[in-house]
Amino acid sequence: MLAPLFLDELVKNGYAVKDIPEKAVAGLNFYKGVQIAADSLKKANFDIDIFVHDVSSLFESTDMLVRKNMLDSSDLILGAVQAKDVPVLAAYAKAKQVNFISALSPADGGIKDNQYFTLLQPSLKSHCEWIAADLEKRYAGRKALMLYRTYLPADLNAYKYFTDDTANRKLFNPLLCNSLPKKENIAVMIDTSRVNTIVVSVLDNVYADSILRIFKRDFPNVRFEVYGMPSWGTMANIGKPGMYPNLSINVTQPFNFDPANPSVQYIDKVFKKEYGGRPQEMVYRGYETMFWYANMLMRHGTIFNKQYNDNEIAPFTHFEIAPQWDAAGNVLYMENKHIFVHKYESAGFNTNK
Repeated sequence: MLAPLFLDELVKNGYAVKDIPEKAVAGLNFYKGVQIAADSLKKANFDIDIFVHDVSSLFESTDMLVRKNMLDSSDLILGAVQAKDVPVLAAYAKAKQVNFISALSPADGGIKDNQYFTLLQPSLKSHCEWIAADLEKRYAGRKALMLYRTYLPADLNAYKYFTDDTANRKLFNPLLCNSLPKKENIAVMIDTSRVNTIVVSVLDNVYADSILRIFKRDFPNVRFEVYGMPSWGTMANIGKPGMYPNLSINVTQPFNFDPANPSVQYIDKVFKKEYGGRPQEMVYRGYETMFWYANMLMRHGTIFNKQYNDNEIAPFTHFEIAPQWDAAGNVLYMENKHIFVHKYESAGFNTNK
């Protein structure tokens, strides 16, 4: 298991530091989840050795691990690593014919022709494809208003994912929003007599919130069905009751951890006992990644790719791992395509799977 733990900065003069640096939080939480999963697997009589590498260390960087052959005995590489680390690990996995699971970053690192590389967190492209497919299914024959920006690369990429496909292009009436749109520009593109469907391909939460406030302020008596970006899950105002009273907001998410799920309750109990407090999302993700992939190894061996449909043992997510292809029909890598949708309305919040 590889993660940026920043252990060198967590211990000073032989004592643990009081305040954990923000850059270490995600990796440490993922590790804690892996540790809880390892204890569960041990109780289930799994015979599995887990080696943890702190890739933030100069001596355990991804380049150093590969150069010094420190991963050579691995049957599986789980990496809660940044996008910059993905190419070297994916290349190593292909050369050694062992699976590398990128569990943190949704970036593919430009990987091609590598079925030993799995992107566990769906890419932004997959989120956009899911939204386009849902629009076509639910609102066939109707165009959605597309509000987009072009001067930031991430926003431009999202817009292209929606519109580069000729078939998808017919789903949208585009409105450029490099500056906040004026009421009169929106008014000519909506129908005040029915619910209007809107897609906002803006990832910045502050700017996206400013756009949503325009529809709340300028068109209070018109209903809108809004599709937003996965980054909106952390938007400050999105879950507040009554914040956007005339908007139903759909936000695609890669994961969902239901408090009623028995595995969530088990993790909460163990985490509170071991560490105190409540676990954050990366704890659940670390637990699920280790638990599911350990089961895949035990059931199907080191190369389990043809059995990726065996997802019932995964505690939270019915992973849909499928090969991705380029325009010429060449395989690129494997990616999880399962998307959750969080729906925010004035009366509350629910999740669709």
